[in-house]
Order: sequence, then C-alpha cells, then structure tokens
Amino acid sequence: MSLLYLLLSISLGGKPNIDIDRLEKIAKKVSIPLVLHGGSGTGENSLKKCIKLGISKINICTDLMVAATEGIKESLKTTDNFGDINLVAEAAIKECLTKYYKMFNCLNRI
Repeated sequence: MSLLYLLLSISLGGKPNIDIDRLEKIAKKVSIPLVLHGGSGTGENSLKKCIKLGISKINICTDLMVAATEGIKESLKTTDNFGDINLVAEAAIKECLTKYYKMFNCLNRI
C-alpha cells in the first residue's frame, strides 16, 4: 500500500517579512499541510507563528549550508585533511539542525 501526501507550498513574502495575515487566511481555507520555502534566516518568532498557523514543513537548507561552510573555513585553518574537514562540516550541520529541532519543539520526536 502506498500513501500519497499532499502538501501545499505557498508564497508568503520574503524573509524576514513573512505575511502572517496571508498565511492565516490560507490556513483557514485548506485542510492539508503547508510548506514554507525559504525558512532560513526568517527568525524564531516568525517561524513559530507559521507553525501555529499550519506550516508543517520548513525548508532551512541555506542555514545548513552556511553552517557547513563556516565550519569548513574554520577547519581549514588547522588541517587540510579532507576527512577531518568533512567531519567538521557534518558536525556544524548537526548543530544547526539541533537548534531548529529545539526551536520547533521536535528534538525527541524524530
């Protein structure tokens, strides 16, 4: 048996100006999960409001890549070992994800 998931990706403006009023109107009219693209850099308060109004998936890839890049830059000061550099990038991504998991109150639910 396969499951079909329907998600609605909506345009709510750009960071940091999420149009909360628009999200509220959309959330009242649909009964499917909503997706927020461009969650990176949006800010904790705005993201929490979005979650309360029905956003169930928030894309944060830019923040993850920025964390990895900063980790790589820092590690290149002390090593040129590719394996070590990758471990630092991975740790930076995990740290960034953990920050978001705590923010979204889902750290122990996944």
